[in-house]
Formats: sequence, C-alpha cells, structure tokens
Amino acid sequence: MKNINLVFFILFCFASVITLAQSSVVPSFLNDSLIAKYPEAEKITWSFEDSSSLFVANFKHFKKDVIAKYNKNGVWERSITEANQREIPYLIGDYIRDKYTKELTNTIDKISIYEFKNGETYYLALIKSQGVKERVKVYFSISGKFLKVIEPKEYLQKNTPKTKEGLENMILNDDF
Repeated sequence: MKNINLVFFILFCFASVITLAQSSVVPSFLNDSLIAKYPEAEKITWSFEDSSSLFVANFKHFKKDVIAKYNKNGVWERSITEANQREIPYLIGDYIRDKYTKELTNTIDKISIYEFKNGETYYLALIKSQGVKERVKVYFSISGKFLKVIEPKEYLQKNTPKTKEGLENMILNDDF
C-alpha cells in the first residue's frame, strides 16, 4: 500500500511540474526578470519550449510584439522584437528596395530585431515573393550593414534568368 501511495505521489509531482511548464502560470522570478528588462511589458503570456528548455514570454512592449526567452533560472537568453520600416536604418531600406522590391511581386513581409545575451544584435528582414512559399531572409547588422541572405531554392528558380541573353543582361547591368 505504501508503494502505491508513493507511486501516486511521484506521478502527481511529475504531472504538476509539466503542467506548470506548459501553462501560463510560471514562477514569480520569471515575471520579475521580464519586468526588470521590459518594465512597460503588457499582455504577457508564457509558454515552455521543449526543444530548447526555455520559457517563452510573448508580450507587447511600447505597442510592439516581442518574444523573449528565459532559462529555468530566470536569466534572459534572447528576444525578437518587431520593427517597422520607419525606424530601421536607411541602409536596410535602400538595400531591400534595390535588391528585392523593385519587382512588384516582392514585398517586405516582416522586419525583426534579434538580440542575444552575448550582445549580438541584428535585423532580419523577411521578403515575400509572389508564388513562393518560403521567405527570403536578409540579415543586417544593427547599424544597417548587409550581413548575409538566405534565398530559398524556389525563389532562386523563379528569379533566375532561363536564357543566355537574360544571364548576359544581368552581368552587364551588374545584377549578377
């Protein structure tokens, strides 16, 4: 009988821990840590990311959507903040216009600021191209300097000239 009670007690404790991690109820130190970094945070919801073992806070901060991730000790690890086109460095806007949005079939889907606890910060612009499911990902430094681009295979196939003349025109126009 004692063994059965012990088994039920262990199962109850295990279920409680899982429920705590998956519900919106989190330890108070997580909320304290969030408010210390984002004092104006509103509409906070919490979840637990199994793949990284991090607590994830989704909230509004100065009317912007923010996702912040904290470890089990309440230490901030990283965050993603939405950015609007009016507040990004002009170099980013110029680069995107020159390389992607000249074509009416391409539009800026989203621009976000990624911040990490090691101090690394960068912008990620997602470019939507008509008829292409995946987004083009363009990375920029916080000052607006181009870092790298990831163009899905489907985008490259759609936007690569199929003829020798098209390729020659790209080279002549310095678009290559």
